[in-house]
Amino acid sequence: MIGIDLGHRFGRVGRIGPDGEPAVTATALEGTDGVLEPRRALPLLFGPAPAGTAAAAAEPDRQAVLGIPATGGREDELRRAAENAGLDVARVVPDPVAVALHYGAVDEGVDRTVLVCDQGATTLELTVLAVTPDLTVRLVRTRAHRLGGDDWDAALADALAGRLPDGVDPLRAAERLRRALGTSDEDDAAETVEDAAGGRHRLTLDRAVLDRAVAPLRQRTLDAVAEQLTAPGPAVDTVLLAGGLCATPGRRAEIEELPAAQGLTVRSHLPELAVVRGLLALRDFPVLRIVDGPAPDAAR
Repeated sequence: MIGIDLGHRFGRVGRIGPDGEPAVTATALEGTDGVLEPRRALPLLFGPAPAGTAAAAAEPDRQAVLGIPATGGREDELRRAAENAGLDVARVVPDPVAVALHYGAVDEGVDRTVLVCDQGATTLELTVLAVTPDLTVRLVRTRAHRLGGDDWDAALADALAGRLPDGVDPLRAAERLRRALGTSDEDDAAETVEDAAGGRHRLTLDRAVLDRAVAPLRQRTLDAVAEQLTAPGPAVDTVLLAGGLCATPGRRAEIEELPAAQGLTVRSHLPELAVVRGLLALRDFPVLRIVDGPAPDAAR
């Protein structure tokens, strides 16, 4: 079985490796949007395996579990795209449920309420899940905000205006530098970028410059998280982080410091892979019930 996490900008395919651990490949979706155009995006995830390798000789995996965003996803279109790509779709699972599985938040006898904070390239999705002892996961509510990596890149590009070599795409340079800093604990990062004529330039970005540029966006993110933690309804006991922006250094600590998060558990483990790894964890849950909306007694 394979797990497929098809986002707006990146697609990830996960398989269980020979060692029993998840193995994930990530693909940048150039020129298409994986959520809005799955028919065009899915084939990009399955390039030919190098000749002579075990993967090339093996029978390809056909059974797939697909993740779908809590908001904006098109399940029927996603299913058709996967089937047209030769896949046997075993199940389509909301991304926040996959995240809960990744963190082990779903189990027999477990009764908890979690907030999944999933922030990727375009969107911050905040979903409250109620997990009950009979292996039912209820999507209580989801709030989506146009607040993702694209916004971070635009803010950084504005901050770099006038400082880049002629012919360098400011948004592309900002994305490259932001991602380099996002995967490092260092105070600066360097990347080589090309200008329109093919010239190469070595650029360096200080973390302080990035932090100043995105400070208003970071505060909006924290305010949105705090709003969900204090909203009426079942009380959240755990926050689960997912998505590339949640992998940036300091994000877990920022949420832990929120007054609304005092006494809560905030978990961050490979957040950029949380969805695809959670999809693979479904193999351990042959019976998992997923329902929408607040519990009946909470709705009255």
